[in-house]
Amino acid sequence: MLCFSYCLRSGGLKMAYIVRAADSIVYELLLSFLLYKRRANLKYLDKGTEWIQEVDEKLTSEFKKEIDTFEELAFGDVACVFIEQCQENHQINTFLEWLKSLSATQMYESLAPHLRERDSTILLELEKQRDLFVYFISEWNVQYFQSQANLHHLKKASEAVTQAINDKISPAVIVENFASGLQIEMKEIKYVHLIPSIHFSPLHTFSILKENLFVWFPIQVDRSNLKDIVNMGKCLSDRKRLEILQFLSTGAFTFTDVLKQIGGAKGNIHHHIMTLRAGGLVRIHIADGGQTFLASTRKSFIPEIKEKLNVFLFNQH
Repeated sequence: MLCFSYCLRSGGLKMAYIVRAADSIVYELLLSFLLYKRRANLKYLDKGTEWIQEVDEKLTSEFKKEIDTFEELAFGDVACVFIEQCQENHQINTFLEWLKSLSATQMYESLAPHLRERDSTILLELEKQRDLFVYFISEWNVQYFQSQANLHHLKKASEAVTQAINDKISPAVIVENFASGLQIEMKEIKYVHLIPSIHFSPLHTFSILKENLFVWFPIQVDRSNLKDIVNMGKCLSDRKRLEILQFLSTGAFTFTDVLKQIGGAKGNIHHHIMTLRAGGLVRIHIADGGQTFLASTRKSFIPEIKEKLNVFLFNQH
């Protein structure tokens, strides 16, 4: 696993973190299961809400009922720690066998240093939680995940992160470019693990585990310039979205700030911001220990859309 360190000052506060390329397919397996269970933001993802129906057709009715009644998701939220620590994490079955071999004490010692106080209740009944997690992830792999095409693109995307690290590109730029505009402004973060994802494209998502930030960044499979142009055009064709972009171009603001400035229903403003994020026009800033999220305009989208139009219309490279 290659890494590259970075430090900056934000408002007089020194921040430093190391970027790592995380290339285990288990991360995508985990994300796809949690996405199916929680079904958050599906309408903004390339998979879309119809993905649920596609998955349902692959799962047995018994397993679907088990997932519906399964509520112990806390272990899944911290499973990144185990994936990162497992030296043989490139094969799903090998990782799961390793995880099953851990004692409660070993799991406690692995997790405890990475948990914030409010998350410490997960340390109770670790073996029971682990066994349930392994069962559901194993079945999910057999019934859905292992039949998925295009998973080889995950490795290529991870190799691209590794290349960026080797090229000594600033970690802030690496995170910005791969994670579609993510800005990390948390002094406690020491390691940023960049994980390629197909299921959550075109958005990014992340898990904060004390000094570790695990970021699933979107990769595009068979994504054309035309589709990107259409998505950007969709963002720019709405008056409210243009007003939001104009406001966010002056700085980084909270959702409440945007709501006060633009007006309208909370649900509508949330939809506009999510659409702008999916189009790659808005950057997200994580601050205050992951408690504060701010948004700003990604001004780089202007030359990006110009380049895409040139390629599409005139085949200019």
